[in-house]
Amino acid sequence: MKSKTITYIAIVVLFFSTCCSGIYAIERGPFTPVTPEGELVKGAQWLFVIGINDYKHWKKLDAAVKDATDLRDLLMEKYYFDKEHLIELYDPNATKTNIIAKLRYLGQVVKPEDSLVIYYAGHGFLDSLTKTASWIPVDGKKDDTTTWIDSYKIRMLLNKNVIKARHILLISDSCFSGDLLRGDDDFPIKITNEVLKRAYRSTSRRVITSGGVEPVSDSGYGGNSVFTHFLLKALQANNEKFLLPSAFKTDLTKNVSDNSSQVPQFGTILGTGGEQSGEIVLFARPGFNIKRPGKKKFDIGDLEEEADKITELKLSWDNDLNEMKRAYSQVVKFQERSIPNDRKIRSWQRFLKTFTEDNPFTGEDEKMRREANLRIKTLQNESSRLAYGKKEETPIHNKQAEEYRDPVTGMEFVLVPGDCYKMGDQFGEGSNDEKPVHEVCLDDFYIGKYEVTQGEWKSLMGDNPSKFENGDDYPVEQVSWDDAQKFIKRLNKKGDGKYRLPTEAEWEFAARSGGKKQKWAGTSKESELGKYGWYGTNSGSKTHPVGKKIANGIGLFDMTGNVYEWCSDWYSKDYYKKSPKDNPLGPSSGSDRVFRGGSWNGNPRYVRAADRSRGTPGGRSDGLGFRLARTP
Repeated sequence: MKSKTITYIAIVVLFFSTCCSGIYAIERGPFTPVTPEGELVKGAQWLFVIGINDYKHWKKLDAAVKDATDLRDLLMEKYYFDKEHLIELYDPNATKTNIIAKLRYLGQVVKPEDSLVIYYAGHGFLDSLTKTASWIPVDGKKDDTTTWIDSYKIRMLLNKNVIKARHILLISDSCFSGDLLRGDDDFPIKITNEVLKRAYRSTSRRVITSGGVEPVSDSGYGGNSVFTHFLLKALQANNEKFLLPSAFKTDLTKNVSDNSSQVPQFGTILGTGGEQSGEIVLFARPGFNIKRPGKKKFDIGDLEEEADKITELKLSWDNDLNEMKRAYSQVVKFQERSIPNDRKIRSWQRFLKTFTEDNPFTGEDEKMRREANLRIKTLQNESSRLAYGKKEETPIHNKQAEEYRDPVTGMEFVLVPGDCYKMGDQFGEGSNDEKPVHEVCLDDFYIGKYEVTQGEWKSLMGDNPSKFENGDDYPVEQVSWDDAQKFIKRLNKKGDGKYRLPTEAEWEFAARSGGKKQKWAGTSKESELGKYGWYGTNSGSKTHPVGKKIANGIGLFDMTGNVYEWCSDWYSKDYYKKSPKDNPLGPSSGSDRVFRGGSWNGNPRYVRAADRSRGTPGGRSDGLGFRLARTP
């Protein structure tokens, strides 16, 4: 398998000195582009390309050299790159000594106004001892890690104090390349002139990788790997004068993940001096895609027939939706009657049994089904309280705290009594996606007293994916959202089937000691933060055993820092503007899942209880784990 190790956005694509007598892309004459601010570009754009097929000690690859040369040709022909600033290394020339020597050479010749793109296609591997990923040069040996180029070394060489370029973009098509990332960046949704200007002015060190900390495929389409195939299509399809790599993040990620088991990652290269707003700007040569128009014959007769059928279908579904709305209103009115709860529950159950088909033209039907299920759950909880002799007027938040221990894993859970609270940034320090502050009401739920540990993971799954493999009481990390679902599925088969990830609303309510106005889990004073959690200031750049800090107000540990924790919700930056009041479940779909709480390398801002982060369901990181919830 091709190791596609380290990749993201940073105005650097590594391309290495060629060992072959290949033909360069055709140069299209002098071209000096204009910056987004209207000035002539002063710096050069360097290209460093590495491609390795014919390994000495590892399995030979099929696509790596073609991937590297195809990308070189496209960038040289369509964008602002030239032979004078091109470095290439292929097959026998791509030794560890030569690769490092070329990077050091770039440190001597690249100027502060220059940009650099680095592209690597070859094997990548994960050291089983240090859990650190490496590029494998052509002379790398399987059992000698000193012959590899690890991600720490790459980061050091790309530091802005070593290679002084304003922008570096590293693209890595290799296994385990996601180890280079700091984490998924919040790229702008809309590329405006102001975004372009700010991106060009600011320093950047970014990376695009063909996958996370996982193996990736060497095969794909047209002789290219699946990742580079879709990367080339994205670069070729651009018709704008300026291109930010973040502009094709969504399409590239979806296209690759739809056609393989890997998920490309975009982010900042850890510890290299880049700024959040900075990003390389690729300058397209003028008139590149201008072609002589061909003769066209236009006919949409078949589409008109399909449209007529769709219109007829939609009318039928609209009638069904109207009948569903009528039934829903009837059941809502039925709830107002003074009758036992079991009759009310049966009316909702009959509604759900009648309207089971998903309407392909709207989401209104699914919204009514979700609301019906929530109302059933509320009525059932109310009946349970009455059955145990609890008065309905007794405030839920006065319940005595209860705990539960899972008989299979021994994991401990704390009962969080349901209540209403103000969700979101109440201190005016958060991002736009934490606003507006809005009222949320939750039913009772259990949540893990601790983050899921490596020992608990191993006892159920039989392996340990963690980078910080220091003991069974350390939190498990390098776990994707999908991985967490596999763990839950296996646990539910052994027990009563009630385990799940907490919703985002449940997580924040629990972190803030039952919905209190707390900035962090347990306190609002930054001077006390170190007593409650492990974060960038006190962690020593690693995770720590769970439960060693002070618990928050309801007995939960490490809700601040140590590792981020996955939630069940899809992410939407605007969800708070339309979130339902009762038991919100998040958007019905999306591309990223939510994780909360910050990690061992976060600053105080990113370990706040209201801070929202997100990542692709298949993404992994050494600062990302999870905590379980349990339905009572």
